[in-house]
Amino acid sequence: MRLSALVVALPLAMTGLGGCVSNPTRGSALADNMVDQPSRSVSAREYGFVRPAIDPQTLAQNTQRRSARPGTSSRSISGDPWQRIRSGPSLGIAPNPRVSQSLKQLARNKKYLNQLADRASPYLHLILTELDRGGLPTELALLPEIESRYNPRAVSPMSAAGMWQFMPYTGKQMGLEQNGSYDARHDVLASTRGAVKYLTELNQTFDGDWALTLAAYNCGPARVQAAQRANKRAGKPTDYWSLDLPRETEDYVPKLLAVISMVQNPQRFGQRLPVLPAASPLAATTARAPAGGNS
Repeated sequence: MRLSALVVALPLAMTGLGGCVSNPTRGSALADNMVDQPSRSVSAREYGFVRPAIDPQTLAQNTQRRSARPGTSSRSISGDPWQRIRSGPSLGIAPNPRVSQSLKQLARNKKYLNQLADRASPYLHLILTELDRGGLPTELALLPEIESRYNPRAVSPMSAAGMWQFMPYTGKQMGLEQNGSYDARHDVLASTRGAVKYLTELNQTFDGDWALTLAAYNCGPARVQAAQRANKRAGKPTDYWSLDLPRETEDYVPKLLAVISMVQNPQRFGQRLPVLPAASPLAATTARAPAGGNS
């Protein structure tokens, strides 16, 4: 029998997940205000979540063992998370009219930023700390809003799972263990570290271009590279905005940039960001694995 660690949110913080869990089929503010259309081809993830996969109190098994790995920072997770997002490294993606359209759709919901804060507040400190540790733009802390609405239990019709919506194979490639009793894709800390690793690798593949990196995260690097080759043969630009990609992927980056824009300047949209705790509401506790579990 092994000792494993659970990362759990305080009960008050976990209430922000209620809407996603109780109505997992496009019930969030994002779905209400941003038109999610299915891809015309097979995509790595979908936006419709169909079933809970794991109890909230078992979201992050083994995180104590993982967090003790050599070379990890012991710096405390603290500070206003919204300000950490605003003041940290930016994605540096050039503006595009498609972002304006996504913003118009998103801003129709005057309670959107309150709803975003409810969903994100249990996890932002942890995500920001891992992004900082990996040297990635802090704006990526908002990516789980697009992927899963910050629902660690989310499972898509395509079998993508967790807050970061890893497909089974990709998850294993990123070191996320998956067996009959534990799926690290639902482990908040492990999956966030896996996402940092995967985003870093994709960004290196696409020479630091974050728009292409995010497109590849959504539909896979091979699909993006194939679209680039097709454009190159046709004498067309090979940047993200010029590529013929699945509809979901074409909407993916504009949706993220729209959320980022609202967080960066909420007053522009007549909204306010709720004040969040200056320290993480997550805590690591030790639990004994069930009898017969893997050793």
